[in-house]
Amino acid sequence: MLGIHRHEGELLDQVHAAHCGKVVVMAWDARDAGSARVRILRSARDIAEGPNDAELLPMDQTLVYEGTGGDLTDDGILPSADSYFYTIYGQTPDGAWHEQLHTELAPGAELHWSRDEAAGPGPSLDRLAELRRAVTATGPEA
Repeated sequence: MLGIHRHEGELLDQVHAAHCGKVVVMAWDARDAGSARVRILRSARDIAEGPNDAELLPMDQTLVYEGTGGDLTDDGILPSADSYFYTIYGQTPDGAWHEQLHTELAPGAELHWSRDEAAGPGPSLDRLAELRRAVTATGPEA
């Protein structure tokens, strides 16, 4: 099952992800390269309701990434889980976090999301392919 919903955030151009069994890999392109700070929360139960849910609801949400990079390898998932929910936030220059999108990834599922105005596939699609090759080479596929 795969569900995608974008909110008010327009800080990311593209997000690509793949659930590779024991690992989820994700790559994204910021609208203004290098300037967007990103926060990603993961849950086996539901999407996050706010950017601080990992602190407020530590049994429900896990902070899996925060920074200005453009990719993530999440090896903290359990192969027995049916799917995981990811909520991606972007931080504006005034320090406010805004949800960019949320998604549910089941084993074997992929996400390829693009802002309507994004011009063609960005570098994040190539980074996702590299991450998948690295995961496959080290053998964590389920």
